[in-house]
Amino acid sequence: MAFIKQRGKTYYVVYKYLDKEGRSRQKWEAFPLKSAAERRLKEVDYKKAVGTLVIPECRKLDDLLQEYVESHGKERWSVSTYQANLGLIRNYISPYIGRMNISDINTRVIETYYRKLQALPPECTGCRCGHITPSMIRDIHKLLKSCFKMAVKWELLERNPAEYAEVPKYRPKERDIWTAEE
Repeated sequence: MAFIKQRGKTYYVVYKYLDKEGRSRQKWEAFPLKSAAERRLKEVDYKKAVGTLVIPECRKLDDLLQEYVESHGKERWSVSTYQANLGLIRNYISPYIGRMNISDINTRVIETYYRKLQALPPECTGCRCGHITPSMIRDIHKLLKSCFKMAVKWELLERNPAEYAEVPKYRPKERDIWTAEE
């Protein structure tokens, strides 16, 4: 049975669950509004009754990405895709959101991350073109979306936070076509 406890201006939904070893544990989830805590309370009670309650673990995104690459990437990606994705993780994901708990990442966090990537000055990006293009952000989004989809499948998350994140629009550039004389 879950309940709500207020401490200061924060409301906590408190409930018990069994960990992987079968020991009883207590989970506290914080909410700024009482209405949000009440919604989560109903959700927890319902999911416990149905048997589908997934306890968010405090794992870091870097840990999830490493496990994802080892189990999914080595088997299914070509060598060039594997190297490109490792580069995206090393250069653009880990330094910015890699140390976040996966339970703290939501759609708003991902969209804010994409805007932050777009606003990076050219000297910070390490790109040949000087800035991070919308096409590169789309590649990062595709990688994160696939990784979070696998986390949902592994029951580490209840839903995919990258599913509904908006990605910057890609605008293809017109290329100059040279004539034979040029």
